Amino acid sequence: MRLILSGGGSPEAVIPLDELFLSQIDPRETVVYIPVAMEAAVHSYDECFEWFKGTYAPYGIKNIEMCTDLSGLNLDGRYAAVFIGGGNTFKLLGEMRDSGFPEKIAGYLNGGGLLYGGSAGAIVCGKTIRTAFRWDENSVGLTELTGLDLLGGKDVFCHYKESAEDKEFIRGYDGDLYVLYEESGLFVQMEKSPVPGRASKPKATSFSRRARLGVYGEGEDGLNTCAKMSSRRWAWAIHTSSAVSPRRRPGVSHPFTRITKAPGRMKKSTRFLRLASGKTTAPRAV
Repeated sequence: MRLILSGGGSPEAVIPLDELFLSQIDPRETVVYIPVAMEAAVHSYDECFEWFKGTYAPYGIKNIEMCTDLSGLNLDGRYAAVFIGGGNTFKLLGEMRDSGFPEKIAGYLNGGGLLYGGSAGAIVCGKTIRTAFRWDENSVGLTELTGLDLLGGKDVFCHYKESAEDKEFIRGYDGDLYVLYEESGLFVQMEKSPVPGRASKPKATSFSRRARLGVYGEGEDGLNTCAKMSSRRWAWAIHTSSAVSPRRRPGVSHPFTRITKAPGRMKKSTRFLRLASGKTTAPRAV
């Protein structure tokens, strides 16, 4: 299973994540783009598709399919990656539930697939989507808020801007969190994904020890360097003591990675993640 989760920033802000995305796939293969989180009053699906093609064609990704009916989506080895775009997280989860998507994506990821989620597409990968109440209206009346649960029991908070409202929301949040600035992201690699909707955390042998977790980020509150880079491998302080660097294509570099401790009075399990500005040291392959 491979996940790339974006905090929801502009195309320019998430270029390092897009380069990581490129390093994980053969751009000649087909990518499926899922825009169903987007509400028609904001942008049509066709407008979303034009944006996606315009953003990723320069990377050489030209074989792109858009899927707006998840019930008809077949993920059996057909795609190099699944990209889930932003919008209304409640709408997105409702569409996934109605179509059996959680089971489909679990099978795809367990087969070595790659999921790239931005904003709502990242939030839905958490244990729940309760963080979406900070930004989205529950226009579909969703009552069961369990997400895809692909992050070891943690939820995802996107679009963090250090505002008083954001900090208050996080301090009062009952649950473990990854907090993503808009210009940040999360890369997770593990042998198998957790069972969709399972409330308990994956066993240490299937997540902590075997997972490879790279957090592309740096925060502002008491910087704590939790990642190291040597000549042959990166070592991560969260979820695994050592991890091989992600395979990369020639010419693609990634930023040096850091994680912050949570600010005072916030839960120890809260991680604030931001891209390390201007640092593009490429990891060497093992």
